[in-house]
Amino acid sequence: MHANALNADSIGELIAATRRRGYTFIALEQALQDPVYAHADGYNGAGGISWIHRWAMAEGKPRSFYAGEPKVPRWVLALAGIADE
Repeated sequence: MHANALNADSIGELIAATRRRGYTFIALEQALQDPVYAHADGYNGAGGISWIHRWAMAEGKPRSFYAGEPKVPRWVLALAGIADE
């Protein structure tokens, strides 16, 4: 989630939908106790990539690891000021 008007307008329904799927929410402090957050971070670029990608980079996963993932549209990369994924 990001702090913006779209999320502010839709957060109530997003939380309700998440709960309908059986998910629960915990405090950040509790989530950070998970050992996965002690894993090395393999990324230091400007983009906001996922933690799964960061951990894969730290483990030296090949590009084939990301096969099948959707490509970020060029217009999104341009708006973000990023040349490539």
